[in-house]
Amino acid sequence: MVYSVVNKEFKFPGGGKEPGESVIETIIREVKEEVGYSIKQIHDKVGIITEYNIAQEKQYDFFKMISEYYFVEIDQNLHLQNLDDYEKKLKFEPKWINIKDACEFNKKTLENNINLSSWIKRETLVLEELLNNISLLENM
Repeated sequence: MVYSVVNKEFKFPGGGKEPGESVIETIIREVKEEVGYSIKQIHDKVGIITEYNIAQEKQYDFFKMISEYYFVEIDQNLHLQNLDDYEKKLKFEPKWINIKDACEFNKKTLENNINLSSWIKRETLVLEELLNNISLLENM
C-alpha cells in the first residue's frame, strides 16, 4: 500500500487515466510510480466504486470518479518511485501492511480528523469490504 507520512493514512496505489490509456495500463503505471514495483500479473477485479461530488471547476455541475480495484501479483524488485508533486508533498512511501492493520490505522485517522484526504473514506471502505469478504483473499 501507499502510506502518506503527512496525512498518516494508507491508500491503494492509483490515479487518473492518461489520454488513450486503458484501465490495465493505468494500473501498471500507477503501481510502478507510487510504490516502485512492477506488476507481473493482474488477476480478478475486486470491486468498483463510483463517487459523485460538487465540481470545483465553475464550468461543471458535478464531479464523477470511478475507482476500480484489482488483485495483482508484483515483481519483488523495488524500483524508484516516480511521484507527482502533490504525492511528494504528502510523502508517499510504499509499505507492506496487512489489510486489518491498514483498516484500523485509517479508522483511527478518520476518528481523529487528522489531515483528512479526499480518498481516505473510500480506501477505508474498500479495506473493510476486503476484511468482510476474506474468502476472496484466501482464494488468491
